[in-house]
Formats: sequence, structure tokens, C-alpha cells
Amino acid sequence: MQPYKHQANYVAKFDGLVKTFYEPYVTPQENGSRNEVRHLTLFDDYSKLNITSSEGISFNASHFSTEQLTNVTHRDKLIEEPYTYLILDYQHSGLGSNACGPVLANEYRLNAVDFTFAFSFSF
Repeated sequence: MQPYKHQANYVAKFDGLVKTFYEPYVTPQENGSRNEVRHLTLFDDYSKLNITSSEGISFNASHFSTEQLTNVTHRDKLIEEPYTYLILDYQHSGLGSNACGPVLANEYRLNAVDFTFAFSFSF
């Protein structure tokens, strides 16, 4: 069996306030990303967003922009914004980026040039 990033995931229906998906990291790709999600419901006092994908998607929902998460060096410097930033991805490469370890082996890289994925959403 090949190791995959999502082997440590658990199956669940994700629903909640955007701030409940926050993880105390300032690196954008680590900030609450969930993988292989089939159904997601995000809500606040005024609205509700449902997202469904039969194939599974990765998502990150936050009140912090990617720019802020990239530029801030410590989480106590983060300022919650009055916006919801939602990032949806089909796939990711495996773990490892050569930033602080070895180069990711070729078989775990996402090298697809063209791909298709589907999801639906409703308010």
C-alpha cells in the first residue's frame, strides 16, 4: 500500500462556523485543511453554504486571508477579518516539499496538467 496524506483522516460530515475550522498555525496550507470531504456545511449568523462532491475535495475555510497567513510570523498577530475565505482543491501532492527535508518522490507528486473535478454548492 502506498502512503497517502489522507490516511490519518477520519470520515465525518463537516459542518460548523468558519472559525471552528481554524487551526493555530500561520502557514496557509496547514490552517485547517480537510481532505477527501464529500459534504461540507459552513454557516454564520446570516447565511449557510452547503458543498457536496461525490469524488471528495479538500477545503480550507478561514477568516484570515492567505496573504495575512503568509506574512504574519506569529498567530497572536493575526487579525480576524470580516470575510470568509474558502479554498477548494481537488488533489494535493504528497507530504514533503524540500523546504525542510528531502525532495518529494516522483510517484507522490501531483503532475497532472489537465484534470476535471465536480462539486455542487447551495446557499
